[in-house]
Amino acid sequence: MPNVTVIPATRNLHTGVRNDAVAKRKTAGYARVSTDSEEQLTSYEAQVDYYISTRDAAKKWGISERRVQKLCEENRIEGVLRFGHSWMIPKLSSKPVDLRRKNSNIPSDEKYDI
Repeated sequence: MPNVTVIPATRNLHTGVRNDAVAKRKTAGYARVSTDSEEQLTSYEAQVDYYISTRDAAKKWGISERRVQKLCEENRIEGVLRFGHSWMIPKLSSKPVDLRRKNSNIPSDEKYDI
């Protein structure tokens, strides 16, 4: 039987990092404690009743969903919260004033001389 010599890998195949150069990662533990209390059972329902999505806000205000997302990113809606990749908008919030439009004192029938 032939003599086989095993040569251990010096680099990780996926990352290319040397095996002896891999540093320990710092991690933190997270635990959520669940109880059978009435308050915890209704907390999700309270959030659903208080917040709406960008899609619902767009329908409510008559603008595009993308425009609502931009208003959220610019912090133009009071009480808005980021939830992962989504936004939670308070139901009672009103549509912000559109700063892209300029109001003029000229009546609409005098704006254009035809």
